[in-house]
Amino acid sequence: MNGMTRRTITLWLGALFILICQPYVKGQSFDENDYYKTPLNHYLLVNFKKDYKIDNDFDTDDSPLLQKAIDFVAARNGGAVYIQKGKYTFSEVRLKPGVHLQIEPGTVIKPRREGYLNRQGQHSEYSVFYIGIKGDQIYDDMSITGMGGSFTVNLSEADNHKGKAVTVFNAQNFSVSNMKVLCDGMVLSPISILASVYKGKILKVRNGVVKNVSGEGLQYWLNLVKISTGDNLYIDNVSAVGGTTLGIEPWLNVEPFLMRHVRVDNVVAKRVANESGYAGVVLNPRLSENGIIKIKDVIAKGSATAVSIEKQFLNDNLRSKGFVEGKLDPSTSIRNVKATSSEKQAMVKYKFFRYLPCDIRPDVAKPEGNKQYTAMFSGPSIAPILNIYGPKINVSKESVIESNGFPDQRIYVTRNMKYQCK
Repeated sequence: MNGMTRRTITLWLGALFILICQPYVKGQSFDENDYYKTPLNHYLLVNFKKDYKIDNDFDTDDSPLLQKAIDFVAARNGGAVYIQKGKYTFSEVRLKPGVHLQIEPGTVIKPRREGYLNRQGQHSEYSVFYIGIKGDQIYDDMSITGMGGSFTVNLSEADNHKGKAVTVFNAQNFSVSNMKVLCDGMVLSPISILASVYKGKILKVRNGVVKNVSGEGLQYWLNLVKISTGDNLYIDNVSAVGGTTLGIEPWLNVEPFLMRHVRVDNVVAKRVANESGYAGVVLNPRLSENGIIKIKDVIAKGSATAVSIEKQFLNDNLRSKGFVEGKLDPSTSIRNVKATSSEKQAMVKYKFFRYLPCDIRPDVAKPEGNKQYTAMFSGPSIAPILNIYGPKINVSKESVIESNGFPDQRIYVTRNMKYQCK
């Protein structure tokens, strides 16, 4: 490409020894370097705004040009696309192996107002960025990074509410960092790490980092970071207002013999915060037998709970299809939890009202049918830790190191601690 800005980035050779000789550490380490290896090759740097003459106007869809820049870099053995501070409209942009987006702090990204339309012209699920692709190919070595500070993805103004900021599947050695997501009115979790199935085989996400990410405007059923599958993942310094900050709930709509492979293993998370939402962390094994998960340093302020450890209800329909109850590895651990209660601003699921004392329970009519399991109301905080999972894991009342506004009997609430109200 004429006028293309090129420069060689040289990284110290000592780190190359680490990349080649040191294996990934599974499940025990809180060291980011054990989960994502920074690219160490000489690579091309493209200045997106300058080289592609971007006008920085939200009315211009910049997606085709960004995809062109990504394809250009990928075809030349990888490199970086540098996005200078400005206003951009991106939707359905797909990273490719060896490509890294470097975004200046203060940059604001919006999706197309329509997001993505299907063949019938109807709003369909979409993502601003995809890391990986469905199919049998595993994409390797990709990142989206705010360079020295955060950039913003504003989903809130889109007409199509089925949007996400980042979707990850079939990827390994990836990183997402320094991003703020605005998601008022959206109905899907803005950062989703998902499984896919190809010719009867489950394909998982492996070896990745999500750090320094915040979200605002989450509805109660949403997770800022949703992990539906993954092996060797590191989550650090994530926070949300509303909803749940980190949801680890393996799931894919597949047959029972495949579902056992849709699992989460060797995942660590630290510095997870939530305010005025449902939870900082939700753990639910669903219908899978999962590996080690380690969580520490969770803070909740005015949320229903800091940590909610749940289980999939296995009804007769699921049993008849051959599904079995999911499990968390006994070595799964929760520690260093802090929580401050609220009388009115927490997002409380109706099905968990039973864990609230009668005198503080919201005075609402019982929802009809299945809405008993999905309805949410604003109300008081339940507990720093709500554990209705049952089997033994490394979590207890001692996992809570600071509790403000909770009586002693409601610091650690288990499945049998229900209140019978008239």
